[in-house]
Amino acid sequence: LKTKMIAINGAIVLGIAAVISAEISMFLSHQYEELEETTMGFADIVNEAVQAQFFERYGDVQAFAMNPQVRSRSGSEIAAALDGYVALYGIYDLVIVADATGRVVGVNTKDPSGKDIPTHRLLGRSVANTPWFKNVMAGRFTEDKEKNFFGTFVEEVGIDPYVSEIYGEKRIGIGFSAALKDETGKVIGVVSNRAGSRWFEVELESAVTAVVSADFHHPRFSIFNERGLLLAEVATDAS
Repeated sequence: LKTKMIAINGAIVLGIAAVISAEISMFLSHQYEELEETTMGFADIVNEAVQAQFFERYGDVQAFAMNPQVRSRSGSEIAAALDGYVALYGIYDLVIVADATGRVVGVNTKDPSGKDIPTHRLLGRSVANTPWFKNVMAGRFTEDKEKNFFGTFVEEVGIDPYVSEIYGEKRIGIGFSAALKDETGKVIGVVSNRAGSRWFEVELESAVTAVVSADFHHPRFSIFNERGLLLAEVATDAS
């Protein structure tokens, strides 16, 4: 028995994945209706957990942008602050800082495990024509003020070109970008947090563990975008 279901409601509006798919097999005498209801319940739990994670990621970039080190004119100071954030949070593969002209002036130099990565190749590059830079500089954000989402531009989940270039492999991610302001409130640049898929995959892993603990068999949880691209999937054959 398998059921595919549930569109993410609040998170869809904010540009994240479109569909959570839950598949669970159960044997013996349980009725289909009971299984369907239980499966939808687990999908709802994952939906809510992913939205909670999304809320945290939405606010992270604005918090990073308030750090005086990130607003520094020194590339080494910016890198030191970003390396600290990347290590602490463990979900950001890259954090890019661009000035008001779109020139990259700072980026983390280490991955979340502390390994050096060749981000120097991004320094001085122009990101002025990217959607995230143009939208933030124009004051256009991905907002739902009724849910306290404002001030961050969120990209669609997909292959991140910057992360893929630096890490030498195609990686799925999502960009969260916000304005960098000086003490007077003037916008002096943009900070872009390039988050890997780990932050929502962990919720799928938790759901699979919960399903197995509830004596369901062969659970599979997947997240797809609106075009049907598989973004993350966690499954187990535990019985």
